[in-house]
Amino acid sequence: MKKFAHIVLWAIATAFVACGELPEQPANEAFLNVELTSKTLDSTKGSFKFTAESNTVWVVNTSAEWLQVVGSTEYEGTCEVMLSYTANTTTKSRGAKVDIAPKVEGQTSSYTILVSQSAPSNSGNGGNTGGNDDNTGGNTGGDDNTGGDDNTGDDNTGDDNTDDNTGGNTGGNTNTTTDKHTGWAELPAIYDADGNGIDDNDNTLYYTSHFCAGGEKNAQGNGMARNYALCFSAKHHVAMWVAAPRHSFYVGGSGRNDSYKVDPTIPASIQFSSKSTGGGCNKGHMLGSAERTCSVATNKQVFYYTNIAPQLSSGFNTGGGGWNKLEDWVDTQCCADTLYEVVGCHFESFTDGYGKTVSPKTISFGGRSDVSMPTMFYYVLLRTKKGDSKKSVFNCSASELQCAAFVRSHTNDHKGQNVTRKEMMSVAELEAITGFKYFVNVPNAPKNVCNPSDWGL
Repeated sequence: MKKFAHIVLWAIATAFVACGELPEQPANEAFLNVELTSKTLDSTKGSFKFTAESNTVWVVNTSAEWLQVVGSTEYEGTCEVMLSYTANTTTKSRGAKVDIAPKVEGQTSSYTILVSQSAPSNSGNGGNTGGNDDNTGGNTGGDDNTGGDDNTGDDNTGDDNTDDNTGGNTGGNTNTTTDKHTGWAELPAIYDADGNGIDDNDNTLYYTSHFCAGGEKNAQGNGMARNYALCFSAKHHVAMWVAAPRHSFYVGGSGRNDSYKVDPTIPASIQFSSKSTGGGCNKGHMLGSAERTCSVATNKQVFYYTNIAPQLSSGFNTGGGGWNKLEDWVDTQCCADTLYEVVGCHFESFTDGYGKTVSPKTISFGGRSDVSMPTMFYYVLLRTKKGDSKKSVFNCSASELQCAAFVRSHTNDHKGQNVTRKEMMSVAELEAITGFKYFVNVPNAPKNVCNPSDWGL
């Protein structure tokens, strides 16, 4: 990923952690409580503290380079944590997250503190080209991989650097920003200039990302490998899309754990409240469980409710169902180089290439009575044509890449239906349907090309 200009953090000379006695809690029951949920800062440099209480080991991480934990990021018991922040010299306010979580994935609840820092009072409205407000160094055209260090095909993740980029401009689109993961090849455009995890243009859309929780390292060995990112709809209570890399690195022997639960990084009030089903649907994964078996902790993350959509159970998400047939076919497109995928839902009326029309519908599902049942599901795929080029997609020409969209209307009528050209379209055509922009970080992705022979169809 692109390297930031070096930022000198304000030095704190005093002690930064004070640990005390644990409060009384039920024996053998892990807990973690945090006193702070949000923090607003002025534009000058400084520091602030918060206290968390727990009977287990917990860790603190920040999503922005301008906001850092002072000293250790790992704590035990009840402790006070200090964070320092640099002065905001940009022309816009900026945001960051402070994530507090048990060291052992799923041991107890996690928390997020939303931090916002105002712009200098005399900053005015100018000076920001490209919508890049807290990113030093900038992103030119979305190609933040200099020298092909995402190593698609021969690294352990098929991944570029996952932890050195906070904020930034994905694909060179104004105000198209991501929180801590700009530059990932699979990401659609994300509009979140202030880094608060909510779309700047539609406050019903929430963004988040998950890093592998089983100790898996990125290609450079200096951070965690990413698992997946997503855009979640508070209106539909289902993800709009889930974006992830597919690579043999992610497949191991952990198996499926079925630990369905609330995603700790998205407000629980807009998610499912239980794993109950309804509306003739079962629980359909966007990113499949079998695609993330490198560790138990990482597999658990794909069982967050934000990665689950209601899918018809009799002929869509069942043995030989329409969705299962498409999933199985996508598996055949995985290669030695990384396959980048976006799995998405559509909620407007949709007619597919077979003439099947599905209309919007609201159902009871997951403990809610207001869940939108998708009318169509889709895959958007990007990979190298050779499949074993050991070359970054960022450094490939359009002729070396292939990308396409594959859609299936949400109906039981496609059970047993193999994938054909009738459900294939160009990425640009799908963008016109969904309104999302895909593969914005890979400017050479041939989004207007739809060549069935590239995909064996």
